[in-house]
Amino acid sequence: MVKDLGETVEIIINNGDTGKHPYPLPKNPMRRDTINIPGGGHAIIRFQSTNPGIWLLHCHIEWHFEADCKAQGIPTTGNAAGNKGLDMSGYMMGLSTLPTTITATGWGAMVACAISSFIGVATVICN
Repeated sequence: MVKDLGETVEIIINNGDTGKHPYPLPKNPMRRDTINIPGGGHAIIRFQSTNPGIWLLHCHIEWHFEADCKAQGIPTTGNAAGNKGLDMSGYMMGLSTLPTTITATGWGAMVACAISSFIGVATVICN
């Protein structure tokens, strides 16, 4: 789920279990802003998106969290721009972009890694 700044977001959480599930509201203090969803019930959370990023929405019972009772709101299709493959049109690159070619520092790092890997392999073979 990717939302624009200031957009109203509404999330409906259904509890298909018979037990209650505590959910802390995203980006709020946990002890103050936790809702308990009763067994068989639901909760509706509505807020304005004023803090961009990925927020972890999860049940606050640890073994439920480990059993994948969580959602991160990360898009599951497309790349970072929401397009297919290497098409990055429409993506906001920010203040600076990555170089399109390998820089001298990159070549130096690659050569140093190759040399150290050969030394490591030679050490294993000789000992």
